[in-house]
Formats: sequence, C-alpha cells, structure tokens
Amino acid sequence: YFDSLPGSARVGTDVARQIFGVRALATLWRWERDGRLPPSRKVGSSRLKTWSADELRAVLAREGGAS
Repeated sequence: YFDSLPGSARVGTDVARQIFGVRALATLWRWERDGRLPPSRKVGSSRLKTWSADELRAVLAREGGAS
C-alpha cells in the first residue's frame, strides 16, 4: 500500500508505525525530536499529524530500508 502512494500523499502515525516497525507512538515522537524523522505536520485544527510519503521514503532510503 505505502509503495503505491504518490509522493505527495500524507500518511499518519499508523502507517509510519507500520513501515518503521514500531509499536509505540512515543517512539515516533522521539525520532522526530531527535531528527531521525522529519517534522510532522498537523492536519487542519485536528490533532492528527502526518508526513508526506516522500519524506518517509527518504528516511527509509537513508537508513537502508529499515522496517
């Protein structure tokens, strides 16, 4: 599913957790704080945070396809 998304697609925490193989949301936020993930963006006024598919693909490429 993730591989078929256009680069501009916005993906949320559930997808990010799956592609990086992490269970806890806290891990994503720690990686974001530490610079391992790019800054997420909020969707409208909601609490939903997203990344572009291209941003996450760049992280995967940089880390050698970690999952």
